[in-house]
Amino acid sequence: MTPPTHIPDPTTATDESLATWVWGRLAAAADEPNDPMHLHVLCTTDERTAPDARLMVLRGASRELNSLWYHADATSTKVKQIERNAAACVVIYDRPTDTQIRVHGDARIVQREEDIRAHWQHIRSLVQQLRHDDQASPPHDLRLEALNRSDHDSWWKPDHFAVIAMHPKTIDVHLPHAGHPRRRSLVVPASQAHPGTSDSCAESV
Repeated sequence: MTPPTHIPDPTTATDESLATWVWGRLAAAADEPNDPMHLHVLCTTDERTAPDARLMVLRGASRELNSLWYHADATSTKVKQIERNAAACVVIYDRPTDTQIRVHGDARIVQREEDIRAHWQHIRSLVQQLRHDDQASPPHDLRLEALNRSDHDSWWKPDHFAVIAMHPKTIDVHLPHAGHPRRRSLVVPASQAHPGTSDSCAESV
C-alpha cells in the first residue's frame, strides 16, 4: 500500500480525515520495512505495574478491526505481561515529517489458530515478493526466516509464535505546524474498541 503523500493540517483537519490519514499511514508502513513507522515502541507493565518498553515491528493495521498487530515469541515477557494486564501504549515516530503518534488502549494475545496461521502466511507471502523483486530486508526484519520454514513447521503454532493485537482507545497525533508540534486527540468509541473476533492481517487496510 502506498502511504498518504500529504500531512494533515492539525488546525483544520476533521477527526474523520485525520483518522483516515493515521490508519492509511500505518497500513502502508506495516508492509514496508524501510518506512520509519514500521518500527514502534510498545509499552506494557510488569508485575509491579512499572512500565516496560521495547521496539516492535508493525505487522498489520486495520481501522475496520481497530487493530495494530505485532509478532512475538509466545514465551516472552511481554506476552506474559499482556496476559496479566491488557493496558498498553504504543509510540510511533516519523522523523522525516516530525510526526509522532501515541496510541493508548488494550493489548491482547490472539487466540484463534486460523488468525495466527494467517499472520504467518502473510509474512511468507511478503518475503516471497521481496525475493521476487530482488530486494533485501533490513537486519531487524524477521520475514526472511519465515521464507525458510515449511508451512508444516511447528514454529508458528501458538506455543511458539504469538500475535499481539493492540486495540486503540485513544490516538494522539502530534503534527508539525508553523515550526511547532500541534497535538490532536482521537477517541475511539467504546463500541468500536473491540469490534470483533477476527485478528487476521489479511484484512488489513
